[in-house]
Amino acid sequence: MISSSSNPCNQDATYFPSDPQPSLADSTWQTWDALNGGWWSVEGTAGAGPGTNVKPLSAIIAAEPDATIVNTATGQGGFRVATGYGTGAWDNFVGNADAVTIGVSGNSTTYDFELTPPPPPTPPSKDACKKGGWVNYTDHAGRPFASQGVCVSYFATGGKNKAKG
Repeated sequence: MISSSSNPCNQDATYFPSDPQPSLADSTWQTWDALNGGWWSVEGTAGAGPGTNVKPLSAIIAAEPDATIVNTATGQGGFRVATGYGTGAWDNFVGNADAVTIGVSGNSTTYDFELTPPPPPTPPSKDACKKGGWVNYTDHAGRPFASQGVCVSYFATGGKNKAKG
């Protein structure tokens, strides 16, 4: 098992001149290409280390062609976003990760960590649809009601008359 890291602060031209990526910027969403970025290994795999010793991922893969990303001893896949390293520069760091794309054998999946609020609930009674209450409810598929009558009809038919809103 090897432990490798692609650290944004090791990606600029100072540490990885062969394929530099943007320097860190405060209060700004940034994108790093980990596949083509600089990596270091806790074990020094392929001579990779932090700072000026970062190497392209291809060098680490060449040194350990059978390496896999695992989460536990079960062998299941894993991925971790971490910050820090226990140094003063990272004290009180606040950051976010979003739209993380992981590719395996030519197939990529992007993980979007945005919170999607659940749709409003279905009406608990036909009376809940009255006096403007219909705007607070949806049908079972999350479709909003176009009017009070549609909401009442939905409830009265046990959901057979769906919202068209």
